[in-house]
Amino acid sequence: CTQPTPGYPSAIPTSPSQTPTPMPTPEPTSMPEARDGVNLVEALGLDATTRIDILNLMQPPAAGGNADADAITDPAMLAKIIASLDVALPLRERTPCDAVFVLRFRLEGDKPQEFDYGCNPGAPDFLRGYQSLWSGQEALTPASFDALMAPYLRASFRNPANGMPPDETPPATPSLD
Repeated sequence: CTQPTPGYPSAIPTSPSQTPTPMPTPEPTSMPEARDGVNLVEALGLDATTRIDILNLMQPPAAGGNADADAITDPAMLAKIIASLDVALPLRERTPCDAVFVLRFRLEGDKPQEFDYGCNPGAPDFLRGYQSLWSGQEALTPASFDALMAPYLRASFRNPANGMPPDETPPATPSLD
């Protein structure tokens, strides 16, 4: 029977009267906490938004879709949109689809935060991005945000072949009051 090396605990008893020395239990590694939602305004500083560019990815470049982004610049409308996102948005696994819209929130100092917005042109219902906070997920958008964005999304379709009629007039500011 071999004897244990001095200074090292024996994992297996070498005699019936010898009890094993317990090995220290390693500290558990910290796992990220499961999140029920994410507040994008707090997490990414969206309260400093000065402009939102809307890129319609269904528009061919010749129609002005991807090349010329529509923009929301009205401070009152921006405040309503940001307020609608200033909640913990529920998260879900990322939908395997191509986005229809890209929303680029331009913050003070022209720093952008960019998000994909929906796969269905008639009813987008999520935001997802490539910032580190997403972890392969996307956030469901509140109905108030979707309602505020709807006229701007509709206006971004300049080609009737894309399924929505063109609307060359600036969208009316929707009221949720």
